[in-house]
Amino acid sequence: GAAWAIQEKLEQKHWELSKPLLQNVDLDWLDFRSRKLDEASAIRSDIIPSVVLVLFRLGCVVVVLIGHAFYWVPTYFFTSFEVNSDIKTLTWFGDDALFLNSGLAGICVALVGLCGWIIYA
Repeated sequence: GAAWAIQEKLEQKHWELSKPLLQNVDLDWLDFRSRKLDEASAIRSDIIPSVVLVLFRLGCVVVVLIGHAFYWVPTYFFTSFEVNSDIKTLTWFGDDALFLNSGLAGICVALVGLCGWIIYA
């Protein structure tokens, strides 16, 4: 049918339909520049020291695990504070505070895990 005829014309006149046009030289330049910038800014893992990659990946795993633990068992890490409670009675860290000691430890471990990303960057 019609699609077959169009495909046949495209195959026959491919060069005429796809050749660079003078009025598109700016677009071609932008495409070329974009490709070169992508190549220059890519970080290849074969040029990064293995220690840095291990620290980065280990840090990612730590942050994900801590985030999941915070989500799955929040009562182990945090207590509740009602929106209409007096802000003057809010304590941040401790046994009766917003962040339990295990919550503070989890935050510290997650921050240490983020150091892998800082080393990688």
